[in-house]
Order: sequence, then C-alpha cells, then structure tokens
Amino acid sequence: HAPLSFGQHVQAALLPRAERRAPLTRLLERRAMLERTIPRGSTVLTTARFARQLVMLCDCYVLAADRGHTQLSGIDKRRRDLVFLNAALSPWDQRAHLIKHYGVQLVTFENRWRRRYQWAYEHGDIIGSAAGQDVISLRLP
Repeated sequence: HAPLSFGQHVQAALLPRAERRAPLTRLLERRAMLERTIPRGSTVLTTARFARQLVMLCDCYVLAADRGHTQLSGIDKRRRDLVFLNAALSPWDQRAHLIKHYGVQLVTFENRWRRRYQWAYEHGDIIGSAAGQDVISLRLP
C-alpha cells in the first residue's frame, strides 16, 4: 500500500509553501554541501539507506545501499562490512583495516547520529555540514 493515504497527501498539499518545500530545500542544501566537499569518484562511508540518496546527490561510490545491487558479486560481504563499519563500538584497528581495504576517504551521516559516529570525529575532521548532514574526512595512519 502507499506510504501515505490520499487524505494525508491532500493535507500535505494544503500546508504553507515553506512547509511543503522543506524536504526539497533540505536536499538542495545537502547537495550543494556534498558537491563542495566530496571529490568526484571518492568512496564514502554512509548508511545503506542514505547511500541511495548520496549517489543521487553527488558523484561518488558507496560500499553498499539497501537496494539496487542486482546480482553484484560480493554484495553480501560488503553489506556485512558496512554494518560493522557503521556500528558505534567496532574496534578502531579492525575498522581502520576495512576503511583502507575499501579505500574510504570520507564519512557522511545525519548529525542526529553523532553519538554512533563519534569514532569518525575522533579520527577525522569535519569538512562540511549543512541541513543536518556532516561530512568528515578521515585521518588514517
């Protein structure tokens, strides 16, 4: 079934313009920041869910997305590694090994998940922040 009922769509359409356009405005702000901070072709660590949106907003690679990898060889391992890399308490030495293995240079996430990504702040520098999204450049040994 549809995620929203017809009545909910009508209610949303009747909201003031600023409220109706808020999600679009947020995406435009994020896209501008991501285009400024993520070099084309970079490999970026993010959540599987946001990965789909990230590759639509800027020209980069991700480890895995939550869908869209039809018959891609090795996707199951990449998804397991993605869960490990995004976990708050994964040991840094193992995380750093996987980050190097995949060539990850940047991490991006909604800053409401800041506690989960505390490790990124400890091992990197914020290079961009807009519309609730942070981009961190990792400092690897």
